[in-house]
Amino acid sequence: MDGIAVRYSGWNGEGNAETVHTGISYTGNDEAVLKFIDTIQISVSPNSHLSNGDTVTVRAIYSDNARNLANVEVVQDVMTCTVDGLNGESIIYEYDDNLKETLTIDGYEIPDNFTTDEERQAYVSYMKSLDGKTDVAEPEISEQWYIGKSENPTNFESTTFWTKDYGAYPKDAYYAALDFGYSSSQPFKVESVMSGGHVDGYRTVFSED
Repeated sequence: MDGIAVRYSGWNGEGNAETVHTGISYTGNDEAVLKFIDTIQISVSPNSHLSNGDTVTVRAIYSDNARNLANVEVVQDVMTCTVDGLNGESIIYEYDDNLKETLTIDGYEIPDNFTTDEERQAYVSYMKSLDGKTDVAEPEISEQWYIGKSENPTNFESTTFWTKDYGAYPKDAYYAALDFGYSSSQPFKVESVMSGGHVDGYRTVFSED
């Protein structure tokens, strides 16, 4: 996966993994492609209590709607990496002068778009549920409107992220919907898409729609 490195730190058996974004190699000026790139978020799982030789999965989360508008073919959006070098020192396998600092809480790397304590704690609770540390229900959906963080004006359309597309991690659909909203410059909220009493997906709704 272009522009992604995985950094391991900690002791063997209690190691942590986090992604480092070194930038996607695109030198063009197609606005639709640039908007699509802005929607991409990267996750790594599992990312704590790791030992040398363990396998972690790195996943690119993005909007299919933005990809279709950009007419981009995604060659690879999932890759696996083998944990190595855990001995108490921080290990990084790619180097770039523009590596971004990351925030880690309880061993979980917090996505850049989660800026409030409430969002960060909800994300940590969710990740702990995936690791079997806690039992967490579906993410709570409020009617609160948020403002996207893009410095460039956007005109994104409301998009649904289906839980079935996220395999063993269906709740990632919620965080993908939230990330997509934050990647815009528009007011947005996230709504549950229900069917038969079950959550089938999460929809990023923009106020202009």
